[in-house]
Amino acid sequence: MISKRRIENTLNTIKHPAIDATLKELGMLENVKIKNNKVSLKIFFPFEGVPIKPIIFNSIKKALKAIGVEKVKIQEGVMNEKERNKFLAIEQEKWKGMADPAL
Repeated sequence: MISKRRIENTLNTIKHPAIDATLKELGMLENVKIKNNKVSLKIFFPFEGVPIKPIIFNSIKKALKAIGVEKVKIQEGVMNEKERNKFLAIEQEKWKGMADPAL
């Protein structure tokens, strides 16, 4: 069985593909639940219809599967105004762009 700490540490290192910050730093990860090598979590996006959503979902699933998580369930939501403002401030400061949007 994978420890809760290892799962949380893995999640806390996943970076946003276009911003030099982790999903956790950006306030995108919440409601992480771990049970029997299965993880469910909620990702909050600053706006509806974010085009890199599949890239972020794949990053999460790939990182967790690499440490032995059997199943990953991801729900999504939209940030409130305060969360979005924090996200946008970090984005502005740490924007790196994407070398290849197909990644």
